[in-house]
Amino acid sequence: MVRMLVIAMALLAAEDFDALRREYEAAKTEVNRQRDRGEQIEKKVAPVLDKIGGLKSAEAVRFLADIVMQEMPELAAAACRPLAATAAPEAVEVLLKASETRPPQVKAAALAALRDKKAKLSETQAARVKLQLLGKGALDLRQAAARLLGAQDDVASARALVQALGTPKIEDELAVAIEQALSGCANKDVLEYLFGTALGGEAKAPRQSIALMRIAVAKKAARAAAAIEKLVDHPSDEVASQAIASLSALGVESGGERVFALLKKWRGNTSQAVRLLVGLAETPSAGTAAILVRVSREFPGPIGIAALSLLGKAKSGAGLGRLLEALGDKDPAVKAAALKGVQLYRETRMIGPLIDFMAAEEGRLKGDAYRLLVGLTGQNFGLQVDDWKKWWEIEKERFKFAQADQGGKTQVRVRDADYYGIEIFSDRVCFIIDCSSSMTAKARDPETKQESTRIALAKKELLKAIEKLKSGVQINIMHFHTSVASMAKQLTPLTPAGRAQAVRFVRNLATGTGTNIYDSLSEAIKDERVDTIFLLSDGAPTRGRFTDAGTILGEIRIQNAVRNVTINTIAVGSDLGEGMISFMKRLAAENSGSFVHVKD
Repeated sequence: MVRMLVIAMALLAAEDFDALRREYEAAKTEVNRQRDRGEQIEKKVAPVLDKIGGLKSAEAVRFLADIVMQEMPELAAAACRPLAATAAPEAVEVLLKASETRPPQVKAAALAALRDKKAKLSETQAARVKLQLLGKGALDLRQAAARLLGAQDDVASARALVQALGTPKIEDELAVAIEQALSGCANKDVLEYLFGTALGGEAKAPRQSIALMRIAVAKKAARAAAAIEKLVDHPSDEVASQAIASLSALGVESGGERVFALLKKWRGNTSQAVRLLVGLAETPSAGTAAILVRVSREFPGPIGIAALSLLGKAKSGAGLGRLLEALGDKDPAVKAAALKGVQLYRETRMIGPLIDFMAAEEGRLKGDAYRLLVGLTGQNFGLQVDDWKKWWEIEKERFKFAQADQGGKTQVRVRDADYYGIEIFSDRVCFIIDCSSSMTAKARDPETKQESTRIALAKKELLKAIEKLKSGVQINIMHFHTSVASMAKQLTPLTPAGRAQAVRFVRNLATGTGTNIYDSLSEAIKDERVDTIFLLSDGAPTRGRFTDAGTILGEIRIQNAVRNVTINTIAVGSDLGEGMISFMKRLAAENSGSFVHVKD
């Protein structure tokens, strides 16, 4: 009876396989006639391959293996994940062979499939992946190799990853992938190796030590403190800076005097000094706020300005007092930093000074103070300072902060010019527009209800903003796909000629491949006259010096600690993933801006 049941089930599985194979062949024939073959394979062929992989029969494994090793790259790449899902021992070997012999697209997909399915490799197999990591293959292949080795969670694989971090001229994107792979390790022996043997001396290159310290902080690995202590006096300024910040984050008082000694040494190296301060503020200890307050007083110029802007992360009563004091400074850069720092506090004593600040300022600072007051109080009296003051006189004794979803509940327009509903207060603005190929996707015009495209609507909105901005406002327009290009080398006044130049530039925008968000933001921040950025994009970063969202946020955090440019973000598209929306929200929130999601 049991034997008959087994035979019957096998026959049913065979029938399922035959039906799915016919469905696959039909879908394959159909997509071969399409111009967007890659996209159609993902939509129509991949779901069938997933079903075949779900059968986990010997026939299914052989069929998928043949596709991986013999079919066109797009189909072979689509079959990697279903083959890994069968969990057949021979599937691992086929995918490893594909990662070594097939075209680049298939190579990376094969290793990614093994990583996603948490495939465990033999010692010999792991050694083959290590060769991929250390080889000269495409970047995405080496990134996939790093992630697969990290998933092994064993000492040999961890050692290979640390070794790769020490490779001269390693790409930033690969270093990020390796650090993330090591961060995912949880095996006790692996952690002992990372924070003992490796951090204690085996890791010689600065990049290795810095990454290991960051991982120790992320894992709150107090055991790493002893090894980190020895790096405080490292000849590399970057390593010494990270050591002090890491000790502070781990609850070991690294000593304010050590910080001041390094800052004095780096008076001519603002970038390195700011990295140290950002590291301290990101994971503050009890004494961090006191250090930042002192730095803001004793280091005039960029270092002191950065300390002010970071006081919002290292909250303390003394920190808020210093920020409110700095709101009255004569230097606009100091005032901008103070306003940015104040935004992360919620204390009643800040409302009155913010109203006074809004009354005294113009342009971007006035607008940022106004938006902050609306968000904190839930009230909106526009820019009518007298009305704000009268309200505060009545309410200050019983005032309660607005809930996060109540801020600005009354909509009051105070500026004619806006971009996607975000009012433009600044007279020194840079607009950054995504011109990647995905911006040609269909979208409905909310005004005419006619079918349009994302790029056409972005142009339309920008032209409306340019038309409404007052004469004399200075703007620049940048666009990106693989590379970055701008209308002008610096801000251009909206004289009649300047406005005409901007209109021509927008109308001539054309799309290309790739999404280079980091390079465009970094370039805009470098223009010292820009104080407000509007960034519009419909996709995750794929090009530029950095493409990892977390890394981009961290690098912009450092660059903008001194500049304190307001960054507003507009995410376009109904098909955006949660990761992209989260990235754009955080980019705006961390840089005093507003976020808008525009659906198609």
